[in-house]
Amino acid sequence: MAKPENFAYSVTRMNLNRIFTRQTFPLLWVLFLIGGSSCTTSPPSAAHPVIAVAQVRNMTGDSRFTALTERLHSGLVNDLYNETPFQVLETARLDEVIQESQQNFKPLKLQGAQALLFVSLTSLTNQGLSTGDWGGVSASNDLWTAVFDARLVSVDSGVILATAQASGQSSRMVAKIAGTSLGSTDTTSDLQRQAAEKALQQLCQKLGQNWENR
Repeated sequence: MAKPENFAYSVTRMNLNRIFTRQTFPLLWVLFLIGGSSCTTSPPSAAHPVIAVAQVRNMTGDSRFTALTERLHSGLVNDLYNETPFQVLETARLDEVIQESQQNFKPLKLQGAQALLFVSLTSLTNQGLSTGDWGGVSASNDLWTAVFDARLVSVDSGVILATAQASGQSSRMVAKIAGTSLGSTDTTSDLQRQAAEKALQQLCQKLGQNWENR
């Protein structure tokens, strides 16, 4: 599906009270600068909204998964571009602007967004089973399931435009005979990442469908 061309227009103050949350503050700090910022974005389009993507958040309550969520951002942006009708802003530049604005407290020129996407990892669990040790022979089946939530929020009004939830799984079977492992060589980290990546792809597909069917 072709993406519409860009042109310049100004974005004024947003309704911060409607969007302000602990998760959204860093990006909104940039887009809601004192006096407004001069931005460049696409014309308002119901079919192809321009979105900015916040870093994936670890909301599982387990800090061990934070490093994983920090590595998922690039893949999420690729999935959004390939699986949805959205135009996705270059987020590397937005991250630089966020840091600079927090340090200098001044309005900046940046690419604008019509909507902000917030994605959270809400659950990452292992539902695998182990057979125990039977005469030096044992087997285990790891089954990791990742669950993500997404909220697409209007920059201008703070209204939630679309939501989605999706899960993904990754598994391995390992047998041990006299201390020697047989079967999958994937590590636990590999399984967690694979489950998360599958879930994010499903999440983007559902978000795009929910947007088009709204």
